[in-house]
Amino acid sequence: MLFFLQAFILITTSLLLIFIGIYAFRHRKTPGGFSLFLLSSVGTFWSITSFLEMAVLSLETMLIWRNLQQISTFSIPIVMILFTIELTEQPNLKKYLAAASIIPLSALILIFTNEYHHLVRSHYSIEASPLFGDTLIVHSTPLGMVLVSFNFIFPVFGIIILYTYCKRVSQANQKQITLIILSFLLTLLLTWVKVAILEQLRFHISISVLYSPSIIILFYALFKYNFFHLAPIAKDTVFKVVKQGIMVINREGTIIDVNEFGIRLFQTNSLAAGILLNKKVQEVFASWPRISEMLDTEKNHEIKIDRDGGKTYLKLQSYPLYKYKEELAGTVFMIQDITDTKLLELELRTKSETDELTGLKNRRSFQLHFDMQLNIAIKNQSCLSLLMLDLDRFKLINDSYGHSAGDQVLRECADILRETVRGEEIIARLGGEEFGILLPGVNHEQAFTIAERIRNRIRETPVQLADDRILHYTISIGITESDLQNKNFDTMLREADTALYQAKNLSRDCTVIYKNPE
Repeated sequence: MLFFLQAFILITTSLLLIFIGIYAFRHRKTPGGFSLFLLSSVGTFWSITSFLEMAVLSLETMLIWRNLQQISTFSIPIVMILFTIELTEQPNLKKYLAAASIIPLSALILIFTNEYHHLVRSHYSIEASPLFGDTLIVHSTPLGMVLVSFNFIFPVFGIIILYTYCKRVSQANQKQITLIILSFLLTLLLTWVKVAILEQLRFHISISVLYSPSIIILFYALFKYNFFHLAPIAKDTVFKVVKQGIMVINREGTIIDVNEFGIRLFQTNSLAAGILLNKKVQEVFASWPRISEMLDTEKNHEIKIDRDGGKTYLKLQSYPLYKYKEELAGTVFMIQDITDTKLLELELRTKSETDELTGLKNRRSFQLHFDMQLNIAIKNQSCLSLLMLDLDRFKLINDSYGHSAGDQVLRECADILRETVRGEEIIARLGGEEFGILLPGVNHEQAFTIAERIRNRIRETPVQLADDRILHYTISIGITESDLQNKNFDTMLREADTALYQAKNLSRDCTVIYKNPE
């Protein structure tokens, strides 16, 4: 009974392997295609020769078919590794495989010439059984057992290669690779079961029969997941070559896949690659709550992250994925490193808002900040004061000492302003020798104290010129305060300017608070 069951399994297995071989040959130009064709061809040869060994009765004929089976026995482990090398696209490993192939090739030569030296097999016998029929028993020498043991070692390396590769591919392809690993593991396990258990119990089943579950798993992996279909291959290629991060998120908001470029974007900060997969978007991007709002709509958002080398600016663009009837299936994030563009943009913005000589804000930037601070002051019902400063007799400085000396005076004056008013104050060069200081939350009396500190500091800090001459200069200051109702930039600037010229007319080197003539 078991004889016919084995024969049926071998014939079925052969048909499956032939089908796999035809499929693999049609896809022979894809990674792993041709080596899988070789693997299925060798496996088919093994199944057929195993069946033929069972079908004959004489020892000599059985031995012929058993020896022919050894071609498959020692070839399959090598072809398995070749398949893993081609599938994982690591051609550099082929040179090691070529060197390792010397062992099975030597074993085959010794097997086919054993009758002359008996180095690998000591003798043969036939064991009759009502369950299995006549079975050929091969008695191996210690050298023969050592050579056979290499058939266990080679698949282990193939499994290690596949396992390493499995961690680098997309989650969808991981299922396919995992099934192939399972097929290889099952092959090893069943071989061990036959040698270590079944043979000791005189339970003689052809090894080709035991391999049938592994072949079924391999068959399922190929056709269930379209193993050589262009879509997963193209998808993995795109994941590798595209110079943008790609993040795939399921409809529950869990990150299920990230390409290598995307991993590198987050590799040296708190969003390290190891914590991205299988994490919720809300958890990973907790510092940027707006990203969670992008899962069901097409949006873009820029974020700034801290890396070892400094700040990195990323642009995230979301693309929702829908099934039929517009059911949300998930979201793809395209992540672009815009650091260079952003830094250039910030540099240009800084230049457009900064006075080139002093490094202070220019008049345009000063007005923008004024409008913003005035709105804040009105909303919070807080104070807002404005200082207008003008260097005394600056034209005389230029005429007497030269324009380079005048530029030096302006720069050192700007340094004193920065050092004296540190905080939320906004300092600008409004033009020529005129400066402006905006003081949020400061009334005119407090502003007077600050202005006097500035004025005294400037009077007490002469400028040492390039020719070692010492240049003393002073400054006049006008102050006004917003009433939070009717004043705007032009009005307050005019009031501060009026107070400034009152200071000029008094004696220069003094501070005057604007008073409404009404």
